[in-house]
Amino acid sequence: MFNSWGGTDAQPYAQVRINVGPTPDPWAKAGVMFRDSTAPGSRMVMVAQGPNNEVFMQWRTATGGGAGGGSRIGGTDAVKWVKLTKTGSSFTGSYSLDGSTWTPIGTQAFTSVSDAYLGGLAVTAHNNSTTYTQAFTNVSIAGISPTSLTDIDIGSPAVAGSATFADSTWKVTGGGDDIWGNADQFNYAYTSVSGDQTIIAKVGTNTAVATNVIDVGKNNHLLLTRPYSGPSGTASITIQTPVGYNNTAYFNPA
Repeated sequence: MFNSWGGTDAQPYAQVRINVGPTPDPWAKAGVMFRDSTAPGSRMVMVAQGPNNEVFMQWRTATGGGAGGGSRIGGTDAVKWVKLTKTGSSFTGSYSLDGSTWTPIGTQAFTSVSDAYLGGLAVTAHNNSTTYTQAFTNVSIAGISPTSLTDIDIGSPAVAGSATFADSTWKVTGGGDDIWGNADQFNYAYTSVSGDQTIIAKVGTNTAVATNVIDVGKNNHLLLTRPYSGPSGTASITIQTPVGYNNTAYFNPA
């Protein structure tokens, strides 16, 4: 809790610096994924968004084989909807700024694909000593908006992850070194699917709140929030208080 109050200066203000955790690793990733199983070296394909809001596609076409991936695209100005579609033995990734108009990322073909497999939300910190949290909204897996998913840490990350659902939002926290190489370490909230399917989700914002000036008026109480509870940089919020007015600001990191 932070208290701010008026003073005798012509333009009094109270400045509050809020520490909201370390900056995410640049290769932390959160996105939608299909995979054969929960084994760390399972075949998989994923459309992910990085902490800088760029999106990319990656895959592993052979069990225990190396992973491959495409370039990071889409720019850093806004968070994205991401979509992964299975058609036969091919998987196509795309992204959108509004959930309606989609831009292709790429298509990856597999030699063969199991009829029954897993689909869900994946998050890795790309740092085995910490976690990365991301929010997913507008989630659709096989045409269903899930309120219940099975959650598991794949590859035994040093720091456990989790997945929760509330207020139409999935919040997934993942540790682990990466989703890459011959085996993955991450948190996966998933369900079983079969046949040709599509996963869609909006990957919530993951940058710290910028410095803002808030006019609080007279004798108000403020609840200061940021868009998600994962790691990010440090933000400053300046609370502008008129002379002689008392205000209280509360910071809620959720």
